[in-house]
Amino acid sequence: MKDSPIFVVFFVFFTLATVVAPVPMFPGNMIYIWFEMSPMSYAFYISAIINGITYGLVAWIVYVLASKMIGKSTSEEMAGGEKKPKT
Repeated sequence: MKDSPIFVVFFVFFTLATVVAPVPMFPGNMIYIWFEMSPMSYAFYISAIINGITYGLVAWIVYVLASKMIGKSTSEEMAGGEKKPKT
């Protein structure tokens, strides 16, 4: 649960960026094509939410994997430091 703020922050950031930016962002812009909707309908907000979820999940996965790799390398360094013989 300590990683969930990462998802929330990136979800909010990309959702707002989609609403504010005048250019369509992938994958949210595919909503118009898949459901044959006009960009002026409520699909614009669905597109923003889908972009927030997608990029929030990507950022969360990258963060989790990076923190596990850093934690693993740090624990190996500490374990290796204790096993060295003193001369």
